[in-house]
Amino acid sequence: MFLHTIMTLAVVGDMLGATKVTRNAHYTAAVYEHFHRFGVPLFDTPASVLAKNLDVYEKQAKIAADMGADIIVFPEDGLHGVWQTRNSILPYLETIPDPRRTRWCPCTEPKENTEIQYRLSCMAKCNGIVIVANMGDVQYCDKTDPHCPSDGRYQFNTDVVFDSDGLLIARYHKEHLYGESQFNTPTQCEFVTFNTSFAYFGIFTCFDILFQNPAVTLVEKFGVKNVVFPTAWMDLRPILTSVQMQQAWAIGLGVNVLAANYHLPLFNFVGSGIYSGQQGAVVYTHDDSFWSFWKGKLLVAKVPTEPSTVNSKHTFKHKSHILFQYTSAYQDERATFIANMAGDNYTFTPLRTTKGILVVCNHGFCCHLTYTMIQSIVDELYAFGAFSGFRAGGISSIFDAGINSTYYQSCAVMKCGGDQTFTCGSGSVRYADTVFDELIMFGNFSTPYIYPSVITDGLRLAPVSEWTFDSGGIVSEGLTKPLVTAVLYGRWYERDTE
Repeated sequence: MFLHTIMTLAVVGDMLGATKVTRNAHYTAAVYEHFHRFGVPLFDTPASVLAKNLDVYEKQAKIAADMGADIIVFPEDGLHGVWQTRNSILPYLETIPDPRRTRWCPCTEPKENTEIQYRLSCMAKCNGIVIVANMGDVQYCDKTDPHCPSDGRYQFNTDVVFDSDGLLIARYHKEHLYGESQFNTPTQCEFVTFNTSFAYFGIFTCFDILFQNPAVTLVEKFGVKNVVFPTAWMDLRPILTSVQMQQAWAIGLGVNVLAANYHLPLFNFVGSGIYSGQQGAVVYTHDDSFWSFWKGKLLVAKVPTEPSTVNSKHTFKHKSHILFQYTSAYQDERATFIANMAGDNYTFTPLRTTKGILVVCNHGFCCHLTYTMIQSIVDELYAFGAFSGFRAGGISSIFDAGINSTYYQSCAVMKCGGDQTFTCGSGSVRYADTVFDELIMFGNFSTPYIYPSVITDGLRLAPVSEWTFDSGGIVSEGLTKPLVTAVLYGRWYERDTE
């Protein structure tokens, strides 16, 4: 079935991406983290809510274009907002044609009940910029379709792309929904690419990034090196915050990622960025301060068309399969303890000295850490943990549908929430005082898909000039900021239960 899907959609995908096109070495990208303008009960209608948010998009698209941006990405749910029901979202939906079959510029050929597409198209055309936005698609069906929902309509979480002439060039229906009962999953996974004069792109949405299809497959089988990523991501500290995962995915797969997040810090929706392979973050934002609560954020940066695949500083000389021949036996069972991190039971061992070599194992999966800490004035407890298994839970049981079907292996070193071991793995830790002068971490992963991250004081991404990812491990010869957490997140896709 998977092979059939790949073959079918490969024909439909933008085949220009596979041809040799002469392009500039760089393009200018923009992403906008949007604070959704909610409607005022009894006063606003769905149409007025959409108009308010489209007005913001229009303003930001013009600013980005004036700054030289070739493309701008807006977030998931930005127009209709989060937490909708199947019926409440219906007035916000439009029928979106398949651009593989219909050539259409809504700005010059407006149709009835396509106001969103009309405005997005004109936004692109008037500013000469590629627009990537997320909206809802409704496709009506009847009993002749065996998959037709009982209410007679498919409702899809949908990304749309309009080129700089306003032409609709791509439509993607989100595959992996996250507690989104208002939407349907497409009958088959879509692998959507689009071509521009400056780069060839793949597109997927939010929760899709944790799965092989379509995300990884776009890179490996469709040759995608540039990804646009609308998202409404709720931080899951300390291992799956928004910018942490965005950069980790860009580094792990060696691609450019243009990520635009929904901005609602009160509920942990925050964090967007532009990333380029091993270079990591070109620019990013993760501002959940009180003063940012009602403010969006526009990021604009120059991006290399061919993402960096060269480590910026270090060379990781160790090979985990060799090291584990003599280090795995050194785990001190007496020093280990179990603690919950982000819903999963990790095996931890504490860092009791300022320098050492540790091994910790969980269900046969072992992690190795070599470290040196510069002792801080404040006595802080750090722990080193390992996990191998199915994802057990997340932010809330309401949203956990699908997340426990993901199998992962993880090595993590982190500051604990207090001076007792039961506080280790806490998602409340934001600040630290202990600087690591050396950190080498790796594991005997059963998967090549490993996503690295290093987070420092204030939940900031550590500059990649201070650490590198090579041969499946993290190596740092010295961080300048205190460490909050460093993670190797390995996704064993073949073990998923979906």
